[in-house]
Amino acid sequence: MKTLLPRLPSADPTLAAADASKKGPSMISLRHLTLLLGLLVLFVGCNLAPQDNDTMSGDDDDGDGTDSGDDDDSIGPDPVTTTIAQLMAGEVTVESPVIVEDVTVTTPLWIGDEEDNEAYFWVQDGAGPGTGIVVFTYFDVASELESVLSADSIVTVSGTFRQPFGDFYEISIDSVDDVQITGQGSAPEPQVLQAADIANGLADPQLIGTLVQIENATVTEGPSYASYYEWEADGVFVDDFFHYADVRADYTVHSVSGVLHQSYGDATILPRWARDVDFDYPGCLDEWTGSDNLPAINCQSVDLGAPVTVSDLVVASADTRYSGTSLFVVDPTALAYGGIAVYSAEDLASIPAVGTSVTLSGAYNEYRGNSQIVIQGDAGITVGDAGAAPTAIEVTDPCTLNESHEGMVVQVPSLSVVAQSEHASSNGYFEVADCSQIRVGSDLFESSDAFNSASGGAGTIEGLRGVVAGYYNVLTINPADESSWTSWSGN
Repeated sequence: MKTLLPRLPSADPTLAAADASKKGPSMISLRHLTLLLGLLVLFVGCNLAPQDNDTMSGDDDDGDGTDSGDDDDSIGPDPVTTTIAQLMAGEVTVESPVIVEDVTVTTPLWIGDEEDNEAYFWVQDGAGPGTGIVVFTYFDVASELESVLSADSIVTVSGTFRQPFGDFYEISIDSVDDVQITGQGSAPEPQVLQAADIANGLADPQLIGTLVQIENATVTEGPSYASYYEWEADGVFVDDFFHYADVRADYTVHSVSGVLHQSYGDATILPRWARDVDFDYPGCLDEWTGSDNLPAINCQSVDLGAPVTVSDLVVASADTRYSGTSLFVVDPTALAYGGIAVYSAEDLASIPAVGTSVTLSGAYNEYRGNSQIVIQGDAGITVGDAGAAPTAIEVTDPCTLNESHEGMVVQVPSLSVVAQSEHASSNGYFEVADCSQIRVGSDLFESSDAFNSASGGAGTIEGLRGVVAGYYNVLTINPADESSWTSWSGN
């Protein structure tokens, strides 16, 4: 049974419970009652699909009782050559074999895991309503397509026209031969809409499957565990299916683009990559430019994956949990946006001591919303002189921690933490009282158990010093060891 585009599970070990199949209580509303009804419809009318589509001739791994390589051995009507517009207008019988010619792939290819056995990409023919549709296929088919199919490919698709539920349509393919790449072009420009056109999950069904854009919207709810990392701007739902946007409540997004999809019954924009979400981090200054300083890099002066070289940085801490591959560094002259995580694709010979000056050469990237410079082993780090640990930024109220503190060392005079849930205990963190999205965590300890043993439990922490990491809209203060707080008194 194929379910329709489940949201991706969290890769963050402290947030692994996000694999749950429903959203948290903060998202319960009439909209989600509708969602549940939609799921019932989905399970009643779901597509029945083989669990394995091995196209090796003579291999009946697909379980259809034959050894044919195309996993579809029944003899049916000849395929109809048609257009996406005709499909979306209901002019073609559902469950008919169809061919759509010379359409443009508008998204990356998304492949689930082998157990889920599903994959997706979107195609469009022209711009505007009625011109786009999703193509569904299986894990093994997508694995073969992955090396040849990309966004902007011009393709002819042969498959079965289906209607999983309501006004939602798709083309389902069973073989890599069902996609013929005929050229390379460019996707149409997204259709600019008013937020009200697709707000509250409601939209013209003809817009589903097409590229759309809204402009100058305010984020009302950032991505979080409670919302399954969906976020909302001016009533429009946006999902992290392809790209996680590091936005928070009250951010202004200049534009949000992506393919409009019906996700769990709601019209939802799926941005495809970073450039589909254009926004500024609060507090960034226009004069922060270039690829040679952390404030500019952290404020998106460079694109994801762009090369960067930054000198005169100071090691703030090694990341003990992932010894040999990661550390945190800061610009000792910066008061905001001056810290960043460093990840090495190869084990480093050694992690420089805290306070050591370094020069880094690598690429800027984001991991779960946490900025980082990716280096290729020892060649990417030049070690300079030893020195004192960097000065911490004092933060009186931990609830005011924000993006500008990410990667930096902070000092909090006093804060209170609540009792650990089972999840918090197993993953080594405490939620800060009155601001659950701020935590005290164990990234710099050898293990969650070591951190839990060193802690004082629920209660008050005095003189806490740590490095701030930001994962999926949660900011965590990470002390290096027991000497990183003056006292930790449990209740």
